[in-house]
Amino acid sequence: MIGQFYKIDLVLLIIGLFALIYKRKWQALSAILTWLLISPIPSSISSIEPSAIRGIFMIVPVLLLSAYGATSVVSLFKNKWLGVGIGIIILGIVSREVINYLNYYSNVYPVKEAIEWQYGMKEIVEYSEKNPAIYKMYVDNIRQQPYIYFLYYLRTPLPELLSTVKYDKSNAKSFNTILSFDKYQFGSWNIIDSYPNEGIVYAVTPSYYTGLRFIQQFDVVKQIKYPDRSDAFFLVAGHNQ
Repeated sequence: MIGQFYKIDLVLLIIGLFALIYKRKWQALSAILTWLLISPIPSSISSIEPSAIRGIFMIVPVLLLSAYGATSVVSLFKNKWLGVGIGIIILGIVSREVINYLNYYSNVYPVKEAIEWQYGMKEIVEYSEKNPAIYKMYVDNIRQQPYIYFLYYLRTPLPELLSTVKYDKSNAKSFNTILSFDKYQFGSWNIIDSYPNEGIVYAVTPSYYTGLRFIQQFDVVKQIKYPDRSDAFFLVAGHNQ
């Protein structure tokens, strides 16, 4: 797993903190520590669960201490070239951490945590485009603001959206602003009782699919899988559609 900071930052942060104390740079130390102490306040007053994004204000003071720690280590060596060599070693370690992060983010994370990449929405939209006979498509709103992906992949013009849009006024409106537009509806229907009417396609997650009351009357017209081959979505419709 990749954390919010590189492991070397912890070492350099401690060195930077002790260096500021040793050199009696009280003004700089108090400013950084004050920033660090007040930085969690914005995220703490949120009613939503903790998030790394809302804790982003903590990054700067930590990096300032880490950078000062790196500078202090290099400055310990009176020999210019030895100091340069130590600086290169530190940069090498940081570079290795950066490469590991980019590899994880680009190659591992999209597969391991595909749901966090809103995986499956593009495939649902593509299916609807290839099947214009669909009269109505209901989409599970498990992906927050799912309408955004439909607008993006369909390239829906703003006037066309505004002519049919209906806004979500239910308790789900905080993560599902738009209830429907055109032939698409996002959440706010009784998924379990979905009925196989002609021309209607339902896009549901595996847990809802297995719980459909009329599952025997549905055909799976498209099954969308995550990169690790586990089930992401089932697109279902009545027999012979």
